[in-house]
Amino acid sequence: MIRILLLLLLAAPVGAAAQIETTVRDTAAAQVDSLAADTIAADTSTVRPLVQFPSMPQPLSAGNAGGEWVWDREALLREAPISLSDLLDRIPGVTAVRAGQFAQPEAAAAFGGTAGRLEIVVDGYVLDPLAASSFDLAQVPLGQLREVRVERRLGLLRIHLLTEQPAGEQPYTRVEAGVGEPIGTLFRGVFLVPYVIAGPLGLGIERLDGGNPNEPADVFNGWAKWSWTNGMRGVQLEWLRTTTQREPSSPWVIDRVRQDFIVRARTGLADGLFAEVYAGRSTTEETVPGSATEENEEDVSADRSSLQAGVRGAWQLPWAVLGGSLRYRDAAALPSTEAMLDAAVALGPLRLYGEAARAAWRDADATTYTSLHAEVGRLLGASAFAEITRGDRGAPHWGSDSTVDPDPAAAIIGNREGWRAGVALQLGERASGSIARISLEQDMSRPFGLPFDTAGAASPAETATGVEAHGRLVLLPDLLSVESWITDWTGAAGWAYLPSRTWRTALTLHTLPLPSGNLEILGRLEATQRGGMLAFHPEPVEGETVTSIPSYTIASGYLHIRVIDVRAFLRYEDLLGTHAESLPGRIIRGPRIFYGVKWDLWN
Repeated sequence: MIRILLLLLLAAPVGAAAQIETTVRDTAAAQVDSLAADTIAADTSTVRPLVQFPSMPQPLSAGNAGGEWVWDREALLREAPISLSDLLDRIPGVTAVRAGQFAQPEAAAAFGGTAGRLEIVVDGYVLDPLAASSFDLAQVPLGQLREVRVERRLGLLRIHLLTEQPAGEQPYTRVEAGVGEPIGTLFRGVFLVPYVIAGPLGLGIERLDGGNPNEPADVFNGWAKWSWTNGMRGVQLEWLRTTTQREPSSPWVIDRVRQDFIVRARTGLADGLFAEVYAGRSTTEETVPGSATEENEEDVSADRSSLQAGVRGAWQLPWAVLGGSLRYRDAAALPSTEAMLDAAVALGPLRLYGEAARAAWRDADATTYTSLHAEVGRLLGASAFAEITRGDRGAPHWGSDSTVDPDPAAAIIGNREGWRAGVALQLGERASGSIARISLEQDMSRPFGLPFDTAGAASPAETATGVEAHGRLVLLPDLLSVESWITDWTGAAGWAYLPSRTWRTALTLHTLPLPSGNLEILGRLEATQRGGMLAFHPEPVEGETVTSIPSYTIASGYLHIRVIDVRAFLRYEDLLGTHAESLPGRIIRGPRIFYGVKWDLWN
């Protein structure tokens, strides 16, 4: 892997030299137009016009005050996330839970929401957890993504992942390679072709090799997407595969292969009105070597699969975006049918965002979930907002599904209701901020069902009340800014994965010092505190359900430099060597360093 990284580093100046006359690529069109200045550009007279797969209308942006955070392609290129948790860490009210430094189980809780309150959607297809009650975030590949949109609701954390598609009439390649201590090595590659046989093709690979001898593990991801389309309608095939291996000396040994095969047909029915029919098969095959278990010396294996099929539609109007979906699943532990309606409405100074979902479970009562967010303003830069939620969410309990200890699948149902209200202030381009009061009630606090808390049992939870605040101040325009947020909770007895206080403060330098825009510098120095919180025991403990984890404060730095299309990045985490305890007995030691390069090629 080191040899590959060195070769890529040597190759980077060649790619830069070939495009030395180009300007910063803020849009896909600029990238295609700049080929005219490239002395080795291909003969465009033989290039087919770009025809993209039709896109579903996107909901109106609710902004941070409305609980929405978006990383587009350019923002993802500026950052250097190893896993999805690196992005979720930056969102107020979201607690990323890591069981180790690299390729170990990961989860995320929004306002203490665990099993059933995390949903990951890839191009409209829900990634259902087939190995636990919650999806392992360490298994989500990032290399082929062009957008990550996170909806942080009081009752649900939904993550929309949009994969790449050709954006120009020339083939496109993106490469990322990095190495770290003790993180290991990382390689990502994406190749997009605007026309193969009858439509665009996208391919991607991602390889992560753990470098920590106490947690040896590696993850390999593959992705492919091919489309036939005539602009207003089309058919698309998508395939995702993730292979995870955690060696015998890892805390949780496993060999796992997950695959998702998806076919979708999408068409435009009228101006702004689109519909889609899709079907997909998700499978997982996992084996735990017998030497890693105490009960027996035989391998414990589990093979599971789920068929997901459905229809969805979206209608974009001048004043609203309306959507709906209906899904069917055949797996016993997942809802048999699930229907959802959502709407985003903008009427003058009033904005409304709402959704309602109902799911039918085979061995439990049907669940109903509703969420509504409203914002009104702005008057002299000020606006008021409020959010309410109530209802049930379900999560699967798969059991072992093994020949050694069979356990039938079942559903885990949890109820939650609450509200959030506050005000936001925008003072031109120089300053912004918001503050909100939050109140939540839920019947029980439940484990994620991942390896680090499968032994935990549900714990009664009382009403949790808290406050969150966010602020951003531009110190020097187009150069220096400071951003800070804090969440503080009281009366949250019995709530797991809900820190008593969390805050983050970051000083950011971002500049394009050259008129051409060919040089970009992003530097960030930040401090983060996660207060004390409760977590479920990783191993059975008689008479105890949860245990306390102490608070920690860490300082980290980040540097990103772009020269034309070549980017170099450096992550320096836990500068002071705090050695944070993320979960009971799981110490993530610092400092940690990770650096590498990434670049785009149009060829």
